[in-house]
Amino acid sequence: MIELIIAANIVAAPINNVTFNNPLIETETAVVQPIEEIKELTIQEKIDSNYYECDESIEYIRADDATCLAKPVSNPTPTQSTVKTAVKSTTGNAPAGWYPAYQCTWHVWTKRAVGQWNNATDWYWQAQRDGYATGSTPRVGAIGWQYGHVVYIEAVDGDMVYISERNYDNAGSYRETWKPASEYKYIY
Repeated sequence: MIELIIAANIVAAPINNVTFNNPLIETETAVVQPIEEIKELTIQEKIDSNYYECDESIEYIRADDATCLAKPVSNPTPTQSTVKTAVKSTTGNAPAGWYPAYQCTWHVWTKRAVGQWNNATDWYWQAQRDGYATGSTPRVGAIGWQYGHVVYIEAVDGDMVYISERNYDNAGSYRETWKPASEYKYIY
């Protein structure tokens, strides 16, 4: 029996024609290619040459092993606003009967959603407590607040607001009128 031993990583001169003498098989001529020395690239050389052929428009090259990884896709989670906006409503979100009929608070409650904010005096800070936005800029659908009274903002024209209100005269009366916007703070 003939053993053939091949040594790895040996650089030899080219051998073009080798004859194997084995009496059991016919004599054949084989072509043998020389063994080339293989040089391993460093990580930085792999990164610099884009060794793994990453598609850099959708992939990035890892710094620790130069392989290709998919770029993360940004899908921001929508955030829910904590600012409540004016919603015209016939019942609001305070229960029926919470506000006495024909009072200013009842009138605004019939126009849009409001919380259980008690007397008009307390509405501004209780709206803030419940997460409603407040400010000094009038907007249609906002609540106009002044100490002891609330109105509904029907229209805005420059520094004037057109309001609807109840009980402005302590008799449950209803009216619509223009007022200076600076008379109120606003609950949106």
